[in-house]
Amino acid sequence: MPLFVASDGRAGKSDDYKEFRFVDTEQSNLITLLNSSLFYWFWHCNSDGFHCGYGDVNILPYRQVSDAKNRAKLRDLEMRLMKELRGSAAERTISTKAGTVRYQEFSPKAAKPIIDEIDRVFAEHYGFTDEELDFIINYDIKYRMGRSGAEEE
Repeated sequence: MPLFVASDGRAGKSDDYKEFRFVDTEQSNLITLLNSSLFYWFWHCNSDGFHCGYGDVNILPYRQVSDAKNRAKLRDLEMRLMKELRGSAAERTISTKAGTVRYQEFSPKAAKPIIDEIDRVFAEHYGFTDEELDFIINYDIKYRMGRSGAEEE
């Protein structure tokens, strides 16, 4: 659970925090999918683009990854992703009417190479063409990572 310290000094969780539980055998697959550019694109197309809740996750079409090689890759990528996200997280503060709140902020930008690998595994799994994979990865660069077209050129 990310760091969250309320204005009264008590550690806890943000009201926006959503806890998800998955069947153990699917956990790595789903954690990596939910952190992929593929999910970001799907979520952005099917939501308000600001809040990500249970409904957004539950409408995601998911087909179980049965290939043992890809399952092993996703387990490794999950561990690498979580390590990178924790290592690059920043502690932030915000002033509210109730007082100062401290929280942990994660940036997917730091994990972009790992996220690209995750997308490659899911592109193979779902049978995407090279062009479809390229779209997903570049959509991520333009929108999720905050780069403008001028910066890409």
